[in-house]
Amino acid sequence: MREEIERIDFIKLDVDGSEYQVQDSGQSMLRCFHPLIILELASSSYVFPGGENSFETFINLLRDTGYRLIRSPGSAELPHDAAALARYIADGASIDPWAMRA
Repeated sequence: MREEIERIDFIKLDVDGSEYQVQDSGQSMLRCFHPLIILELASSSYVFPGGENSFETFINLLRDTGYRLIRSPGSAELPHDAAALARYIADGASIDPWAMRA
């Protein structure tokens, strides 16, 4: 018997460059439940190979799904623009922001 999911409150996303595929395949769930997401974002040259898996594509998908990024609850919002956000992350480093519905 298949159970219906009635609620999703939180997602931890740390998939080292496959963020786009995970989020793209979960669009309907994100739009329905609007869960809080904590994710690891590494500098674009470090993890994101480009093309469909580019840092910019992933950040745009987050934004287009209605999410905004913050450093941590109660903190200021991070840049919406992928290029500005990439400059915020040191080369070879990562941050663990929260994605929340705008």
